[in-house]
Amino acid sequence: MKRTVCFLLMGCFLLCAAFAQAQIFNTKKNKDADELYNEAVQATRAGKYKEAIALSQQALRVRPDFVDQELLLGRLYMLTGNYPGARQYVHKVIEKALTTGMPTSMPSTSKC
Repeated sequence: MKRTVCFLLMGCFLLCAAFAQAQIFNTKKNKDADELYNEAVQATRAGKYKEAIALSQQALRVRPDFVDQELLLGRLYMLTGNYPGARQYVHKVIEKALTTGMPTSMPSTSKC
C-alpha cells in the first residue's frame, strides 16, 4: 500500500513538473503584443504593409485595448487604400480618448 501511494505521489509530481515546463516553453513561443507591435513597426518601415497588417491584427487579438497598435493599423489601412478600415480604427481611438479622458493634444512646450 505504501508503495502504491508513493508511486502515485511521484507520478503526480512528475506530471506537475512536466506541465510547468510546458508552460514555460509555451510562453517563449507565443509573442506578446509589444513584440508584435515592434515587428509591425519594422515591417511598416520596410514597406511590407500586408505583413505589418497581419502582425497588427495578431497583436490586437493578444491585447484588444492596445491603442498604439490600433493607430498603427489605422495608418496601415490608410497607406494601403483601405480608407473605411483606417477610419474605423482612428474613430475607435478617438472614442477611447473622449471617454477615458486621454489627452487629445500634446502639451505646450513653449517657455514663457
